[in-house]
Amino acid sequence: MRLITRPGKIVGGEINFDGKRLLQLSDAEMRQIRGDDIAMIFQDPMTSLNPVFTVGEQIAEARGSIASSRARPRALPL
Repeated sequence: MRLITRPGKIVGGEINFDGKRLLQLSDAEMRQIRGDDIAMIFQDPMTSLNPVFTVGEQIAEARGSIASSRARPRALPL
């Protein structure tokens, strides 16, 4: 997405999307991909999901008004 600005830099690895190496594309080629094919959705950290916990655990936690014994089975997959 080219969101890293100076003094930040990518020091290793590669980013592949749809068979293209994004780090090797020109600015014009990136503009063609951005928006239609790939986009960034920024999230408010207070309302986003935490990757450390399962979605089910986070849903059960958000349903704080319901007893955890009732919320957990409803939030976890079958």
